[in-house]
Amino acid sequence: MARWQILSPAEYAAFEAPPVFSSLERKRFFDLSPRLAQLLQTLRTPANQIGFVLALGYFRATKRFFARQFHEADAHYVARLLGILPGMVLLDTYDEGTARRHRKLVLDYLGYQAFDTHAAQALRHEIHPLVRAQARPKVLFLHGLDSLARSKTEIPTARMLTDLIVESINRHKRSLTAVIETQVAPALHHLLHTLLEIAEVPDGPVPQIHRYKLTLLKKISQSTRPSRIKETVDDWRTLQPLYEQVAPIITALDLTHEGVRYYANAVLKAQVFQVTRREEADRLLHLICFIAHQFYRLQDTLTDIVLTVVQTALNTCKRLHKERYYDARQTYRQAVRQFVDCVARGAVRPLDTIETIAFNPELSAQEKVERIQAVLTTERHPRAAAHAHLATFQTQAQRDSEDADYYEVLNQQSRRLQNRLAEVLKVVQFTGDETSPLLTTLQYYCTKDGMVTQTAPVQFLDEQQQHVVRDTDGALRISLYKALLFVKVAEAIKGGALNLSHSYKYRSLEDYLIPKADWRAQRATFLQRAGLTAVADWRTTYTSFARQLDQQYRETNHHILAGENEYIRFRKDGSFVVSTPKAEPEDSEPLLGVLPKRRYISLLEVLATVERFTHFLAAFVPWRTKYARSKPPDRTFYASIIGYGCFIGTHKIASISSGVTESELETTINSYFTLENLHSANDRILQFMDQLALPELYRKAEGLVHTSSDGQKFAVAVDSLHASYSFKYFGQDKGVSAYTFIDMRHFLFHSLVISAAQHEAHYVIDGLMHNEVVKSDIHSTDTGGYNEVLFGVMHLLGFAFAPRIKNFAHRDLYAFEKRKHYQASGYRILPHGSIRPDLIAPQWDDILRLVATIKLKEATASQLFKRLNSYARQHPLYVALREFGRIPKSDFLLRYIDILELRQMVEKQLNKGENVHKFSRAVAFGNNQAFLSGEKLEQEIAEAGRRLIKNAIICWNYLYFSQKIAEADSEARRQELLTAVRNGSVTTWQHINLQGEYDFSDAKLRDSVGLDALNIAPLKDV
Repeated sequence: MARWQILSPAEYAAFEAPPVFSSLERKRFFDLSPRLAQLLQTLRTPANQIGFVLALGYFRATKRFFARQFHEADAHYVARLLGILPGMVLLDTYDEGTARRHRKLVLDYLGYQAFDTHAAQALRHEIHPLVRAQARPKVLFLHGLDSLARSKTEIPTARMLTDLIVESINRHKRSLTAVIETQVAPALHHLLHTLLEIAEVPDGPVPQIHRYKLTLLKKISQSTRPSRIKETVDDWRTLQPLYEQVAPIITALDLTHEGVRYYANAVLKAQVFQVTRREEADRLLHLICFIAHQFYRLQDTLTDIVLTVVQTALNTCKRLHKERYYDARQTYRQAVRQFVDCVARGAVRPLDTIETIAFNPELSAQEKVERIQAVLTTERHPRAAAHAHLATFQTQAQRDSEDADYYEVLNQQSRRLQNRLAEVLKVVQFTGDETSPLLTTLQYYCTKDGMVTQTAPVQFLDEQQQHVVRDTDGALRISLYKALLFVKVAEAIKGGALNLSHSYKYRSLEDYLIPKADWRAQRATFLQRAGLTAVADWRTTYTSFARQLDQQYRETNHHILAGENEYIRFRKDGSFVVSTPKAEPEDSEPLLGVLPKRRYISLLEVLATVERFTHFLAAFVPWRTKYARSKPPDRTFYASIIGYGCFIGTHKIASISSGVTESELETTINSYFTLENLHSANDRILQFMDQLALPELYRKAEGLVHTSSDGQKFAVAVDSLHASYSFKYFGQDKGVSAYTFIDMRHFLFHSLVISAAQHEAHYVIDGLMHNEVVKSDIHSTDTGGYNEVLFGVMHLLGFAFAPRIKNFAHRDLYAFEKRKHYQASGYRILPHGSIRPDLIAPQWDDILRLVATIKLKEATASQLFKRLNSYARQHPLYVALREFGRIPKSDFLLRYIDILELRQMVEKQLNKGENVHKFSRAVAFGNNQAFLSGEKLEQEIAEAGRRLIKNAIICWNYLYFSQKIAEADSEARRQELLTAVRNGSVTTWQHINLQGEYDFSDAKLRDSVGLDALNIAPLKDV
């Protein structure tokens, strides 16, 4: 049997070869400290001394040993460093036994442990959660490297790591098979296999196509039309009894949600005959996971329907209520005029007359009484009219105070809500506080099968709603009652009061975190794995933060008082303004003259050329490796990438192209186009560009990686529960936001698709944590991607967060010391409030548990933030995280005020994202730039395809500019080209023919491989 190959041959060769150092890196890694010089004196021969220093330097850089492989240039450098003539030493005498002894010396000298049996077992334990989640072997490999580095353990050979990973995967597969074989009863075995039978057809015409039961359960509608919702509820009722039977087996399998999703996706992509021919235990495993996965998705979908339908109804109510209010204004104004006239005639004028009579000295008392009575009798009718108007106004005021008109409008929307949600609330299995009035009402609703009576509980409503839900006779208004129930359920889902046990999206916050029992038992281990041991103790951490923040207040104010900050201006009221002169502009103009004179390079040529250098198509591996046929030709992948990434669609790209057929495209997409494969293909392009010298021109500081992220709105052309309304961006339509991450070299290293209504700050950490190429040091967003909670979590994860905050000079600053403490020193920048450690300290352990959950990838940050932010703001963990986040936020704002270069750097990095937005619009020219799928996963696959095209164009530009620089006929011309690249943007696309004819024939493909004369070396010394 062939051995697994996690790394490609090129990657394997690079992994096993000693690192290639630049001159600066040699000085760094071969540094001779006094302690090392003393150790070298114990070595007998010059060869041993040189070999030891080489092994030590290579290990410092890579944490690996290389079996006496040394670069000649490094050996000569070390020899000169030791004062030894290079020609006098033969490293051939540095034998294997000596190398083994030196390995132990190196490990002891650097404080590392050898990769022995104990270390191997610890690594197996470390990667086991990812094995359970069915992570790709490459991800396991990279995670293993990170784990060994954290634990200061020697990294073994690639083959040893590969064998350990394969062994762990196979052991896990055997454990799953054992559970299936022992726990699947014959009755369940038979029931599962009925899914592979043709579905029975109700009485009526015989359909032309006979569908299997399994096939009918695969597609989940994204529509909120009543008929579609009914189909979704029917699917739930079909799956629910199946899930109840397989749930104990899912628990016994000990699969994570990612593991369940992995096996289920194989069923979703496969045809029935492909599922049938799997081995018995494997087939049952896939079917069980499919049932669980679809049940979770149905629960989430039905919950999404509740939220979407209720929000639509509330928006409609708000609009209709406003229209009713404006329509009534004319009538109201007329009534006011009549009332004023009546008051004037029936009250004011008679009172004036009575006053005149009463104070007339010439009249007797009897005459006064008679005249006053006459006045009151004469003006009785106007006075009665005024009373009538006043009663009307009092009634309207009472209705306004109770929002009676609004509830009338809501009552009118009730039938629409009932048509869509009446059955949904009967089936979705919500959990929450058992004593909650809302949960009690839901149980009542389900028990009564939705038939609400006059005895229905109303305690879940507030006092005002309990009043308006009854008519003047005290009878319950059933229609309004149901509408209010639907609204309250939606509010409770958003607020975290109602959760789902069987769900991907709506479980309780505690279900996403590392279990408390595990945390208490293995706290030190979790902290060590997550790199949080330095902040494990709150008292020590508090002292460090307090000292650092106080020091930043001193530095910022010292520079202001000394006149060193020339960009700050104070107003008379004490507020201030900070100006930021623009840094050097970065756009495409400087590069246009360098681009090919033969404009409009075909997109096919770009993809084919980049494939020659990066081999990104090798990342497309079939999900069904055991039965996979031979890989489709490259042209089919190119057509699929363009169809997806340009938003053209499979059907249309096949109809407007030559050399491919629609069936070829559909087969290729179904077998190879997974989100993981597209991410991996993008990573291959990024890894190649990372080895080029030219991108380093954009790096401001050696080793520092500055990244940013921003969202861009796109419409969705089909029904989608994932999309949301935004009149500003989509008019009457719905859409989503494509959230893209970019680094300072224009590498697009991650992207995802979120609802247009969701807060971008929830997703910032996802892109930073879930990519394997770009490791950010400092990350920037605009105001939409920032909040105080994110500041705190980013800090603990090791990322410097530097957002561009709108009106940042008006944002509150906080300090551990009181405001008076800084005023006494004459400071101009003062805190607005004090940080309260008493809110943080009791929750510090839970804060660490949340951060460890993210760092160890037990759950994504977006999952945790969405559930955490759904809770009321008084939730102790939320309050503690917000309070803690004020510390790094205040520190950042102080530095942002103080350092011009920081402000300019943030501004320039975010401008790169703005340029990419234009780039994205140009690439996604098909279908009016709207997504063609309503499913979130399909949208993210399309977005990953578009990112692949953009990265390919950026890579092509880098290759082209590198070639032009290499061909420069003078140093002056070379420097001119380097300056053009440095001041330009490689995200330019104007020279690419994105919308040309698509010819994917083999002959055209051969002709499309451009840049044949390239001689680009992956050097770092440009």
